[in-house]
Formats: sequence, structure tokens, C-alpha cells
Amino acid sequence: MSRIFNPQPFLLKTFLLLLCIFPCYYSLMAQQVAAPEKVGTFLSTDTAFVHSLFRKVDIYGRADIDSAITWIEQAKDYSLAMGYLDGIAHSLMLLGFYFSHMGKNDTAIQYLKAAAPFCYQAVYMKERLLSQWYSNIAVPYAQKGQYDTALIYLIKGAGYAISVKDTMIAMELYIRTGVTWNLNGQYKNALYYFRKAEQIARTKGAQRALAHIYNNYAMNHFNLGDTLQAFTHMQQALKLSKKTRNKLEEGTALGLHALHYLSVHKPDSAIYFLTHGKQLNNQSTVSPAKRLEQELRFSYAYYQLKNYPQSLHYALNAQRIAEGTGHKRTTFIEVYKHLATLYRDMGDYRNAYEYQLRYTRVNDSLKNAARNRSIDQLEAQYRSVEKDRLLTQGKLKLSERDKKITKQNLWILGIASGAVIIFTVLLLLYTFSRYRQGRQLAALRQLEQEKKIEQLQALMQGEENERKRIARELHDGVASTLSAAKMQLSNIGRKDLPVLTATDMYQNGLGLLQEAYDEIRYTAHNLSAEKLLQNGLVASLNDYCRRISMPGFEMHYRHFGEIPPLGNDMTIGVYRVAQELLHNIQKHAAATTVNVQTGYDGEVFFLSIEDNGVGMEPQQHRHNGIGLQNIASRIAIWGGTTLEVDSRADTGTTVYMSFVLKQ
Repeated sequence: MSRIFNPQPFLLKTFLLLLCIFPCYYSLMAQQVAAPEKVGTFLSTDTAFVHSLFRKVDIYGRADIDSAITWIEQAKDYSLAMGYLDGIAHSLMLLGFYFSHMGKNDTAIQYLKAAAPFCYQAVYMKERLLSQWYSNIAVPYAQKGQYDTALIYLIKGAGYAISVKDTMIAMELYIRTGVTWNLNGQYKNALYYFRKAEQIARTKGAQRALAHIYNNYAMNHFNLGDTLQAFTHMQQALKLSKKTRNKLEEGTALGLHALHYLSVHKPDSAIYFLTHGKQLNNQSTVSPAKRLEQELRFSYAYYQLKNYPQSLHYALNAQRIAEGTGHKRTTFIEVYKHLATLYRDMGDYRNAYEYQLRYTRVNDSLKNAARNRSIDQLEAQYRSVEKDRLLTQGKLKLSERDKKITKQNLWILGIASGAVIIFTVLLLLYTFSRYRQGRQLAALRQLEQEKKIEQLQALMQGEENERKRIARELHDGVASTLSAAKMQLSNIGRKDLPVLTATDMYQNGLGLLQEAYDEIRYTAHNLSAEKLLQNGLVASLNDYCRRISMPGFEMHYRHFGEIPPLGNDMTIGVYRVAQELLHNIQKHAAATTVNVQTGYDGEVFFLSIEDNGVGMEPQQHRHNGIGLQNIASRIAIWGGTTLEVDSRADTGTTVYMSFVLKQ
């Protein structure tokens, strides 16, 4: 009596990877191809051809894999020729993707390992490329059955993606980590990572990704034996994938429905869902692994219906796909085992024996490999124990030697301790002496500084008094004389020589006399501090900038904040410093525009003067800036904490000074 073959354990454990990783992988591949578009504006036009190749891969690559690989190779060669690191990394990762997609996992790993150093050196997309690299390299290892290695890369990649705040890549990595834990039989660990992925998908509103997560939930509950929860999640996945027109996830959900009905021996329902899934897959390119899984499920369904010829047709298709793409040996075991059972039930014992023999050979090779690994582990443990024994003997000998040395060391320690104490006392005495000398020197420097400040204040006060005297003499003497002369000339022209008033020479003379009078009055007011103190610093600076502004030498003044009372000395001093700097700009800088700014932020008052003149080299204002040193000395009197000069030849000069005002 023929036994009924139960496909559920194989489908749950072997094809979990095929069901759940590839939709996720296609999602990441789309991100990889589209990524360079985001930084295209920052790159040289020489990279435009490379980007056009990436776009062709994105559009046509799934339907024409051979052409896609040719385009990627071209992009890699052009990127290498230009030294375009991002393009090199991206090309190698895409090659790894496509070879993994074709089942050529060793080749995929070689390309992905070659991509790693270029990802680290990438200029524009380093963080995204590294996150994707961790995700991509896990896939070929998982397809080879090396789940521990895949998990190491996945967990590292998820941590890196979270650290650079790339939550969407982190979500994909969480999904793959959950799938790989499932394959290892750690279902609770898998559930933990699926939940983390679901949290991100809901936060980001990523419904397509949520459909993928529901499919993985369904597979996880299958493994746990909870068919009710599994069926609920696969229905959620099917509904959401249809809503978002996600054919990949819809096909996966249909496959899970078929798996469910196979497990409860309802092959007709399984064939219904498999047929719909195949129709979907025919509308898009699917991987060899996906086709292998599809063909085997059809074979299992027809086997349950006892339609052995049809079951054999699909089983042989699965064998051709497996042998043509180099799948891992566990896949061959199940394919050969199923074919042996199928031929036996059909009465073809010769083929049944041949496939049973193939199954035995592959199974024995796996057991031998496992046995060899166990022997290697035992040998490593033995060597470790022997090494520990030798180390213990050595430690005993060393212990005896240490006892003898300890006695000698106690004497040495006592002598050394006494020497250290004596040295410490001498060092403390020396340090205290240096401290006293330092304080005395600091006090002397303070006295000298205060003396210099007093001298500078006296000098500045003398300068201000001299300005007042000159302003008074100009206003009361020269300005009055000019005013009287102008009045006399005006009267002569009107009363005695009316013809004279009509001449240009007379009018020009009167105009020059008026300009001289106005200039004398302006100079007198500028020298005097009375008007400055009356109007305040902001209004006076604004008026001064307006007066000296002219075509070809434009002055712009801006003020921010409300300045508290500065005191007469500081108001006059800051105004004079601004005058001196603006005069130097007008005389030496050949500037066309000057920006003057003052401001107060509640604690610090600042003055900034910026011009677009010829500027000067740094060594000029460091070594020859006597005027700047004088300014620094003066602002120190009023509590100036900062004086910065930023100047380069032909780029202009900026002078910035700030004062901390005490409320």
C-alpha cells in the first residue's frame, strides 16, 4: 500500500526562504537602482551615462536579465575609469543581486565582497549603500543554507541602518532576520523581528511592506502549528496586496493558501490557488527558486489527487530547475525523495530505485559533512583541554617562582616607597614655590595692565578734549566767518551788482562757499561728542553711514535688538572705532559696498563691518596691523571679549568685535 506523501515539513522549512526573502529583495533592488537619482545634481556630467544605464536596469532588468548584467558591467567599467566610487559600489552590488537571483550564490558573494570597500569609500550614498550591502550579502548565504552567517550580516546591518536613521532599510533587514530565524527553528526570535518590522511599516504607512510582513506572520504561525492564525494572516496579506497592486506579495499569499490546503489534504483548493499564483507570476519575472517551489507544489497537489503522470511532469520540471541553478543539497534531497516515492507508487521501480539511490547519496554526504564537523569540533575541544593542562602546569611552576620573587620584591618595594615619599614631598615643595611665584607674576602683570589701561584712558580722554576744542573753534570761528562772507557776497550781488548774480562764476563761488560752510559744520559736529551722546550710538552710526554713502561707495547699516545704556565712554569709544575703520576702508580698500551691523541679544553687544574691497593677506593684519592692535587695546577697556579680522586678498575684509554687557 502506497503511503501518502506529506509535503508540509519540507515546504515550511526549505521554501520559507524562497517565499519570503525574494519579494523583500526585489524591493531593495528597486531602491538600489533608483538611489543615484537623488544625488545626480551633485555629480559631474560625466556620470550621466552611468545613471542612464542604472535606469535601464531598473526598467528592463527583470524581464531581460542578460541585458541587465551587460548594462551593469558597462556602468562598472565607466565608473572605474572615472574613479566614481558610488557607481562602482552600486554596480558590484547589482551584479551580486542578479547572480543571487539566478541561484549562482558563490558568484554573488564574490561580487558583494568586492563591493564592500567601495561602499565604505562612497562619497554621496555611503550610508544607504552600506545598509543595502549588509542586506544583500545575507541572501546568497541564506540560499546556501549558511543561516548563521546570514544572521550575523542581517543583525549587523539592522543595527547600522538604525544608527544612520534609515528606517525603511532597517525594516527590510528585520524581515529577513525573522525569516532566517524561522529557518533555524527559532520561531519566537522570528516573531520578535517581524513585530519590529511591522511597527516601522505602520509608522511609515508602508502598506506594501505590511503585506509582506503578514505573509511572514502566516509562515511563522504555520511553523508553530497555529493554522488558524496562519490562515488569518495570509488572508490579510492577500487583501492588502490586491489593494496595493503588489503582484509579488499577492503571489506569495496565494502560494501560502495553497500550502495551507496541501497540509489539510485539499488538493483541488491548492491547485486553484497555485494556478492563480502562476498566472500572476507569468506577468512578471520570477526567480528560479520561486519557479522551483511552484512546480513542486503542483506536483504535491496532483500526487494527493493520485494523478501521478501530472505530478511526475511537475516533479521533473522541479528537478531540472534545481540542477540547473545549483540549489543547496537539502533541496535535492526533497526533490529526489519525492520522485522516488512517485515512481514507486506508479510501479516504475527501476526509476524509483535510481532516485532513492540519489537521495541516499546526497543525504549521506550531508550526514558525512555533519559528522566531519562534529569530529573537527571534538578535536578542537581536545586540543583546548590539552592546552589548558599545559598552561596549568606552567602556572604551578610560575607560582613557586613568584613566591621567591615576592620576598625580594617586598624589600625593593619598601625602599622604593621611601624614595617615592621623599620625592613626593620635594615635588610638593617645588610646586608650592612655583605657585607662589606664579601668583606674584600674575599680580605684577595685573598692575602693569591696569597702568596701561589708565594711560590709554588718559590718552583717549585727551584726544576727545582736543576734538571738542577743534570742533568749537571750527564752529565758532571758521564756520561763522564763512557764514558772514556768504552773506556779504549775497548782499553785494543783490543790491550793488545785480548783473553779477546772473553769472555762473558768481553762483559757483557762492555754491563752493556754502559747501565749505556745510563741511566745516559737519566736521565740527563729527568731532564733538555732544550730538553723539544726545542721539545715541545707533542713530549716530546710521547718520554717519548715510552721510558718507555715495554712488560707487554704498553704505548699508542695520541694527538688531534694543541696546541698554552703554555709558558715555563706551558710546564715544565704539563710535570712534567705527569711524576709524570706515575711514580706512574709504581710503585704502577700494570697496564699492560696505555693510555695518550692530546688535544686542540680551547679553552680548556686537559691531560688525564688512567690505568687498581688495582685502589683505593674513600675515599683513597679523604683523603690520598697528591700527588693529590699537583698536584691540581700546575695546579691552570697555569689556570687549572678541576682536576677529577675516581678510583675504581680493575677497574683502570683515571686522567683528563683541562686548559682554552687565545688566
